Amino acid sequence: MNTSLIRLAATSAIAAACLSACGGGGGGGGGGTTVASQTTSSPGAPTSPTSPTSPTSPPVAVQFGTAKVSLTGEPGCGYDAVNVTVSKVRFHMSATAAPTDAGWTDVTLATPRRIDLSQMGNGASIDLGTAALSPGHYAQALLVLDQNSANGTANSVVVSGTALEKPLLTQTAAPDGTSIALGSGFDIANGAAINVVADFDGCRSVLPRGADYLLRPVINAVPATKNGIDGFLDKSLLGTNVRVSAQQKGVEIRATQPDPTTGEFLLARLPVGSYDIVITADNRAAAAITGVNVADATAVVALNTAAAPITLAPSATGSIDALLTLVPYSPVVAPFGSATQTFINGPRISVRDRVADLGSGFVHIGSLPKTSPSLAVWQSGQPLSFIQHAPTNEAPAFYLVSTSAPGYSTSGELQIEAK
Repeated sequence: MNTSLIRLAATSAIAAACLSACGGGGGGGGGGTTVASQTTSSPGAPTSPTSPTSPTSPPVAVQFGTAKVSLTGEPGCGYDAVNVTVSKVRFHMSATAAPTDAGWTDVTLATPRRIDLSQMGNGASIDLGTAALSPGHYAQALLVLDQNSANGTANSVVVSGTALEKPLLTQTAAPDGTSIALGSGFDIANGAAINVVADFDGCRSVLPRGADYLLRPVINAVPATKNGIDGFLDKSLLGTNVRVSAQQKGVEIRATQPDPTTGEFLLARLPVGSYDIVITADNRAAAAITGVNVADATAVVALNTAAAPITLAPSATGSIDALLTLVPYSPVVAPFGSATQTFINGPRISVRDRVADLGSGFVHIGSLPKTSPSLAVWQSGQPLSFIQHAPTNEAPAFYLVSTSAPGYSTSGELQIEAK
């Protein structure tokens, strides 16, 4: 077995990392409703009837605002489906409010909604409801999932290459289900309407543990506007587990799968910045487009057209087995492994990512190309031109395996051959 050992050392308290990973309450202090009031002066000497009086301003009327909640998602790593069933969305002004405390505003779905995160690509989102809220700061916004019954599949995964649906186990954090924090809070102005869009990371949120799969939600609040990076893949790639990701220094910022009919993809809701676009598929060499700049929060950068789709060269593939350990050991944090390559005079890219087994730390990263990746340098208005580049690794089949985990820093990386 091609197994190597990588250790990570703790940099902060494991308990704090667990609270973040398990979806604890958002940050920020509790807020309250602010109402403008009329100020009354102290009694003074009587005035003559001819003295002018100062006009008084009427109090500002308090108007409810509205918060519309939507869910978007990113595909899982090694899973054909990641299903979650949403039953309720909850809001509270206090960061310390417990699930059973008074003061919660709930939006209960008429029928719990089962959502497959693998079908949420290309910026798609699902509306979960709208809440009428008093103006002020809301420190907690929570998504409530149904609890699985015995061997139930309200929340489930389908491992790639299998047809078996397996329960996705959740921990009870609320009286009626699993509560998941949607970011760190938001403000509602008097009479204002806002959109709260929660991005559910299907890759980092599913933790294997032996024969079981656990849900440790990783959710971020993202902008409602669908800016980003758009492009087209050759239709011959469809059905081969194609994954398109926007990366910075080898770390995925956003990922998606192309439309299964047209091959179009959209990496939506990206922060302003420069990105490397990485494309992978089964039995194909990887390809990257470097220097794609997202200049603002509303524009969509078009990489190419349907008439000139991106294709990938055929490649034999191999796999890497590694043991990722945490120092000190944690029973609730699983290491995240990435098989990366670096272009000569170019970017570092992650080709495949996987979450290690929660109990053992073992990770299997498969479908790794043994052929050198191709690179194109982005130039606005110019066609893409891919050139095969030998990476700085010892050979194309070698990958630098890096690892990360909440609350830990990487103490080393290993170069491993995919066999």
